[in-house]
Amino acid sequence: MSAVAYTDIPDTQRQHIKDSVASIKEYMTPTYDSFKKSTRTVVGGQRGYQIPFFPHYYTGNSYLTPDSTGNSFNQSVPPTSLSMWVGLAYMGKVMQTQGMLLNDLSQKQSIINEARLRELALEDFWKHINYYSIGSGTGVLAVVAAGTTATSLVGRTTVSGANTSGETKGVHRLRYNNVYDVVDGTTGVVNGTFTPSADGTNASTVAGTSTGTITGAGDLVVEHGAYNKVMRGLAYLISNVARTFQGVDTTSYVDFNSSTVDLANAAITSAALNTLKTKVQVRKNDPNQKFKQIGHLPQGLYNILSIQGFGARQYQAADGQNTTSYGYPNTYVDGDTVWIMDADMDEDRVYLRNADDYFTFEARPFGIVNEDGLTKRQAPGINDVGAWEYFEQDLLIANLGFDGDATGGNYGSGFIQRAAITSSVTQVNSAS
Repeated sequence: MSAVAYTDIPDTQRQHIKDSVASIKEYMTPTYDSFKKSTRTVVGGQRGYQIPFFPHYYTGNSYLTPDSTGNSFNQSVPPTSLSMWVGLAYMGKVMQTQGMLLNDLSQKQSIINEARLRELALEDFWKHINYYSIGSGTGVLAVVAAGTTATSLVGRTTVSGANTSGETKGVHRLRYNNVYDVVDGTTGVVNGTFTPSADGTNASTVAGTSTGTITGAGDLVVEHGAYNKVMRGLAYLISNVARTFQGVDTTSYVDFNSSTVDLANAAITSAALNTLKTKVQVRKNDPNQKFKQIGHLPQGLYNILSIQGFGARQYQAADGQNTTSYGYPNTYVDGDTVWIMDADMDEDRVYLRNADDYFTFEARPFGIVNEDGLTKRQAPGINDVGAWEYFEQDLLIANLGFDGDATGGNYGSGFIQRAAITSSVTQVNSAS
C-alpha cells in the first residue's frame, strides 16, 4: 500500500485564505483633502450663500485753492454693490445588499464585514469627489476623442482646448459596468450613453456598449445624471475665461478672472512659476503679505521641475553627514508655496491659490440619510410588501466657493495651462 496523500482525503483539509480583502484600486484624494484642511466651512441651506462686494472705487476727489473761485469741493461718485452666490451640489451614494449576504457577513466564516463593504463603496464616492474638486463643475470624467465608435470610447490624452478640464485623462476614470452620459458641452444635450465592459484604468480606450451617438469629438463623459450637478473645483474657481462666475459676468467684472501663464505646449520651468507668482503679487500689491500659496500640480510636471533643480536642497557635508542622499519630498514647501501633488490633476495644469480666499459651503456634511430614524431601509419588493434586501443612502450637500476673504476680494490666485505633457509619466500610461 502507498502512503496516504492529500488526493486520498481532500475533504479533510481547509484551504488557507488571507483574513482580509484589499482593494487593488488607488483611492487617494489629495486635492479634496487640501480643501478640507485649508479652507473655512460656511454652513447654510438650499437658498445658497450670498457674497456682497464693492466692485468699483468710491471715486471723485477734490483739489482746492484758498480763494473764492477754487475752494469748492467736487461731488464724489458713489460706489455700487454687487453680490455673488454659491449654491449647493447634492452628491450621494446608495449601497444595496441582499438580506442573506448581510446574514453571512455577520458570521465568523466571513473575511469581511458590512463595515468593510461600506468602506469599499465610499472609496469610489470620495475618488469622484476628488475628481470634481479639480474639475469645472460639469462632472466631466473623460472627453471624447476622434476614433470613438459605438462599441469603443476613446478619451483625449492631450490638450485640444486650453480651457477644458479632463482632456488629458483618457478613459482612466471610467468604471466597469457603470452608465455614463455623453453630453454636448456647448448645448448640454445628452447625445447618448456608454457602459464600459472593463475598467478604463491607465488607458485611452475602453470597450463597451452604447445608446444614441457617442462619437462627437469634444463631448463630455459624465456619470449618469451628473452633468452640472457636482461641486465646482479648481478649473471653475481659478480660470481666465470670460464666464458667469458665481452668478457674476466676468466680462463686466474682469477682476474675477484669474492670472494665467499659457505655455502653449512648451515645457514647464521654474521661470514660468515665478512669472505666475509675480502676476498674482502685482494684483494683490501688498508689501506686508507673504505669498502663502497652496500649489496643485500632477507628479509629471513636478518631476520636470525637479530635474531642472526646482526644490533642490543643500546639505552641509560635515563628518558623519555625507552618507545620505535625498530625493524630492512628496509635499514640498519652497518658502511661500506648499505643493500638493495629485495624479488626478490635469496633466498640463498648475494652480496656485490663497487658502483663505476659498471656503466650503456646506448644508449637510457627508453621512447617512436618516431623517426617518433609519440607517437601512427595506426594498419594497415586486409585491410592495417588502423584500429580503436592504439599502443605505449617504449624502453630501456642499460646494466649494470663493469670497476673497484673505485678499479683500482681490483674486489672488492663478494658474498655468497647456504645459507640455511628458507622455511617460501621465496617469494614462503610468502602467506601461
